[in-house]
Parts: sequence; structure tokens; C-alpha cells
Amino acid sequence: MSSDRKQQTVAVLSASPKSERHANQTMRLLAQRGHHAIPINLAVDEIEGEKCYPSVGSVPEPINTITMYLGKARSDPLGAEIIARKPKRII
Repeated sequence: MSSDRKQQTVAVLSASPKSERHANQTMRLLAQRGHHAIPINLAVDEIEGEKCYPSVGSVPEPINTITMYLGKARSDPLGAEIIARKPKRII
């Protein structure tokens, strides 16, 4: 990572402990690129060495980006909570 780029905090919604899942691969890639990936998953305590949080709203630090690995039916109810965090981008 170049010295002029700041580390970004990225919340990974529906992060998975399974290494073959895209959400898990994203966690690893973000860490390799120097970003702080925060897994959001109700059912797991830790993924890739990072503490899991049960919701976007429970993350104690500012979030630059939110990546979503869940379908419309599960993501639509989270809209207000996601917007309230005021991320710079949602993927």
C-alpha cells in the first residue's frame, strides 16, 4: 500500500468463516491490501482473526465502506441502519 493511502475500515456484511466463500476471500484480500476488514455475522464470534459484530450498528468505529454479501430480502431491512452509519460507499 502506498504511503499516501490511508487504511480504510470496511464492514463485510454476512462475512463467512468458510474460506471458499466470496465474503471470506474479501476479508483476506482487504487485510492483504492494508485495510481493516470488520466481519458482520450473528452466528460467529471471529473470522480471519477479527471479532465479528452482530450488526453494522454495533461496530464501535467509523466505517468507510460497507460490502454486502446477502440477498435483497435480507439486505432491505438493514437499509436504515446502514445509512445511519454514513459510509462513504456501499458495495
